[in-house]
Amino acid sequence: KSEKSAVPARVPFLMEPDRAAVVINDEDRAAAKRAARWDALMTFHRAPCLAQSIGLGVAGGSGIGFLRFFASNQNSRVAVTWGLSVGGLLYGTSWFVCRREMYQAIKEEAALLKGVGENDPAALRDYARKLKEREAQQKS
Repeated sequence: KSEKSAVPARVPFLMEPDRAAVVINDEDRAAAKRAARWDALMTFHRAPCLAQSIGLGVAGGSGIGFLRFFASNQNSRVAVTWGLSVGGLLYGTSWFVCRREMYQAIKEEAALLKGVGENDPAALRDYARKLKEREAQQKS
């Protein structure tokens, strides 16, 4: 027979004596909002899939724009319209596909980790294989 501990389960932020209650007034709230906006502006370039999507959109739009420019007897307005349209379409499509693949991989890994937590032998083998693949990928 195991004895239960007399210590109650921890409730985050309530049982930690070194954490004081934070009082937020309108001025602090506005400052926090400005800081969050500034942080978003300074870190947006780190978003997953953004760089490759922009690169594909710019390259594809520029290529189609140049081709259209030479094909339309140097009509720059038509070429710019085609270039921007194709570039935007390529950017948006590439970003969507990349993000969908990323979220699918996250779902698969979560399911795999759930199986590992339940000591499923197939999940343990798959997880060990994935770890070896990642190590080999990082070495090369």
